[in-house]
Amino acid sequence: MTVRMEFEWLPKELINLCNSIILKHHKLHGGSLPKILWHLDTLVFSVVHSDLRTLTLAASSAVKSMIAAGVVAVVAAVLGAVVNWWFAVAVIPAAMVIVYFKRRADEFSTLQGAIILAIEFLGDNVTGSAERYPAAALKAKSVLDKFLPDDRTRLLDIYLPRRAELPRDLLAAL
Repeated sequence: MTVRMEFEWLPKELINLCNSIILKHHKLHGGSLPKILWHLDTLVFSVVHSDLRTLTLAASSAVKSMIAAGVVAVVAAVLGAVVNWWFAVAVIPAAMVIVYFKRRADEFSTLQGAIILAIEFLGDNVTGSAERYPAAALKAKSVLDKFLPDDRTRLLDIYLPRRAELPRDLLAAL
């Protein structure tokens, strides 16, 4: 059985570029990608589209698993201090589980952000993307017109602020 993805028309290279832009931005400036994605317009856009909704739910599940592992770590540490120090050994695997689910939640959120950012890239013709991918640009504009008419460049404004001031050759290098 083949699974049809809702945004399969998005160029993979563009999604990868947007993914790296998001990762670099948060590495340099910090901030919370989940908080950005939980903005009302962006969240509604994500809930309406099954691919993005799946990524939102997966990230949420990973965070819940991370919290559960944190509770286990705290309980193990307390039991280790009060009952027997061997209980404290459970803190190590619990910490490993926390790290694993943190990474998974970050991956899901970043992919979700990259898909939305790629749609904005195409809809706003950043770096000449509309000329490179004309069919995808038409679909992106249609999606933005239908679902985000008042907030077409929200992620672009966060991740590429003042893009109009950037030299054309620098944008073309992207």
